[in-house]
Amino acid sequence: MSEQKYHDGSVTGLCGASATNAALCLAFMAAWGFQNPAPWQTKDLLVAVPLTLAIATYGVTPFLVTRPVPDPFRLARRSFLAGLCCMLVAVVNALAIVYAYGL
Repeated sequence: MSEQKYHDGSVTGLCGASATNAALCLAFMAAWGFQNPAPWQTKDLLVAVPLTLAIATYGVTPFLVTRPVPDPFRLARRSFLAGLCCMLVAVVNALAIVYAYGL
C-alpha cells in the first residue's frame, strides 16, 4: 500500500491556520467576557461555550494531522471545519445579543 502524497506545506498550513484561529477565538473571548465589568449572565454562555469548543477543536487539529495513519487529513480538516463553525456561531450569537439587549 503506497502512502498518499499531499501538497508541500499542507501540514504546516493546517497547523498554522488552527493556531491563528485559536488566537482569534481567545482574543474575541477576552474582548467579549473580560472587558465588561458586569458579571456574566446566562446569555453570555451562548458566546463562551462555542468559543471554548472552537479553541478545543483548533487545539486538536495539529495532533490529528500529524498522526501516523493512512489519511490524517480527513479528520483534521473536519476538526478544523467544526472549529470554524463554532467560531461563526459564537460571533453570530454575540451580534444577536448586542442587537437584542444592547451592551
